[in-house]
Amino acid sequence: MAGEHFLGEIGNVLLSRPELLDGVDPRIAQLFRWHGFEEVEHKAVLFDAFHAARGHGFYSYAVRIAGLWIAVVLVALALPSVSYRILASAGAAQDFHAGRGLLRFVFGRGGMLRGRWRAIAAYHRPDFHPWRYLDNRRLLSELRDTIVDPAWEVRAR
Repeated sequence: MAGEHFLGEIGNVLLSRPELLDGVDPRIAQLFRWHGFEEVEHKAVLFDAFHAARGHGFYSYAVRIAGLWIAVVLVALALPSVSYRILASAGAAQDFHAGRGLLRFVFGRGGMLRGRWRAIAAYHRPDFHPWRYLDNRRLLSELRDTIVDPAWEVRAR
């Protein structure tokens, strides 16, 4: 649940700040935009299913918060390895400037993870709900035709 909330946050950053993908291969940028769209689109599904099954009491809240901190720790542990693999796949594992650029992209001013502490803080609220925290369904509606290829939906049925 916390992971979905966090991925929805990152998806929102990619969708609301398209300049982050400037200079990225257009096919890869389109894949990231689609994945961001998909994460934002279903960010509340797991949250709602969990609370439908477990309710909204203290136990559910404690499990939700424990899950958040497990997700934060896992992301912190995985990020260096994933970053290295991204650089290595581009042949830049030993390139200081490429590494610095990736760090700026993720943590720098205007980076993907910059300011996400607000999402973590909001998640601690007992009355938290992903759509109440950030209702970006209008953004999804505006971007749908530029991100989702109608042919994908036909094949999926």
